[in-house]
Amino acid sequence: MNVETAFLEQSRMCATLGSPFMSRLLRLIGQNFAHHDTCIRLFKRWEKNSRIIDDVLPLRTAAALHALVLEKINHGLLDVYPPNTASDQALWTAVSVAFKQHEQFIFDWLESSPQTNEICRAAPVLASLNYCLSRVQMPVMLSELGASAGFNLLLDRYSLETGQTSHQAADPIATMSPDWMGVIPAQQNLHIVDRAGVDINPLNPLDRKDYLRLLSYTWADQQDRMDRIKQIAPHQTTQIEKADAAEGAKLTLQLWPGGELHDIGRADFHGRWVSWVHPT
Repeated sequence: MNVETAFLEQSRMCATLGSPFMSRLLRLIGQNFAHHDTCIRLFKRWEKNSRIIDDVLPLRTAAALHALVLEKINHGLLDVYPPNTASDQALWTAVSVAFKQHEQFIFDWLESSPQTNEICRAAPVLASLNYCLSRVQMPVMLSELGASAGFNLLLDRYSLETGQTSHQAADPIATMSPDWMGVIPAQQNLHIVDRAGVDINPLNPLDRKDYLRLLSYTWADQQDRMDRIKQIAPHQTTQIEKADAAEGAKLTLQLWPGGELHDIGRADFHGRWVSWVHPT
């Protein structure tokens, strides 16, 4: 897959995921970057790169531009980004100028892997815990691989609303409202005694630069997702260890030492977005 195809494919995906602005932005970059010298330099190492899909270049690029908007560094972009509206021509003109004026900033942003922290991924984990606890009641230790900023580790602080089911957290800081098919296990008494996470590039939501990266990877026309990050960030104080998933799996799956017996349940999980289509 080449750069143009990667941007156009991601554009179509964003459209299906409810982000018309991201869809337009990535389509315009995909259609026009080959005529823009700065873009050619920035994207050169991804052209015909087999890792272009895994590296998610379009989302890295969109995050760099969004960071310029969030930091109010480029006022031309501010004028064409949500909640403002602009024609395709005005949007591409502003983006084109931003590429030229902030090439080094964008280059540096492209070097880091995407950081996604959509807390609705915690919904199936919470449902699974409720199912297990309905069979055996015990305290729980949470351990997440690929934890990023660790927001999923606060799942006991999230209420769950699905239209037919409502689970209210004891001390809620946010609400998850995912599309859900089927029955959700009844809410149980969830007592979390410890939380741990690993990530190859962990982010600290209390650090200004890391916080900006978290916000930049939300999509500019999905204000509700940005609002959730702003609500949750001050409460996430668990330190996420720097390690890759394989090393983290070895650490988190070790048996308790010395043959000791611990009356505790362990929930080792990894939350990742996957493309799923209901069988027809």
